[in-house]
Amino acid sequence: MILLHFTGRKTGTHYEVPVMKQNVDGRTAVFTEARWRVNFRGGADIEVTDNGVRTRMRAELDDDPDSMAEGTAELLNRVGVKGARKLGIVINVDRMPTHEELADAARRRNQAVIYLTPL
Repeated sequence: MILLHFTGRKTGTHYEVPVMKQNVDGRTAVFTEARWRVNFRGGADIEVTDNGVRTRMRAELDDDPDSMAEGTAELLNRVGVKGARKLGIVINVDRMPTHEELADAARRRNQAVIYLTPL
């Protein structure tokens, strides 16, 4: 669990949002359906609190369904279909979902991934 600290682009509202972090391809990632994610389209400098340490980071939004499918598949390969619920992923089949099924789910649920890089 980490805490994202950022300011809304249009409203100027300050947000502190708790999220689960994941490791995807060696990068820190946050998967979300939340509307606040649009603040990171095109990238944004934010602060992240992780284990009590606050760090400046660059947040980049990737809302491409194929990218979501690839990231989700990597996580599922690590934890297995039975471990998916621990990550907040609901799998409706008794096997590993296909890339197409994961991309379709990302489209339907309007899911995106935010990649965090230290500044």
